[in-house]
Amino acid sequence: MAGSVLFNLVLAELIFAIVLVAWLLIAWPNVRWDVLEIAAPLGMAAAPFVLFPFSKLVWLAADLALRPAHASELTAERSAERKAS
Repeated sequence: MAGSVLFNLVLAELIFAIVLVAWLLIAWPNVRWDVLEIAAPLGMAAAPFVLFPFSKLVWLAADLALRPAHASELTAERSAERKAS
């Protein structure tokens, strides 16, 4: 879980940096700093919550790519599910 949380925070900050630079380049001569002062903290507070399912999925996919699941792991899950039923 720690890896997905770290990936989530890095992704949120990277998106923030890209949007900030794009906003500044588009509106450069007349940047509305008051809008930026309100939107930036709100976006940074909401982004980790919105992006968590995506980052969790990507982290699990990367984990499976680096350490593939063995058949013994899959059968142990199935046998535990059968015992619980």
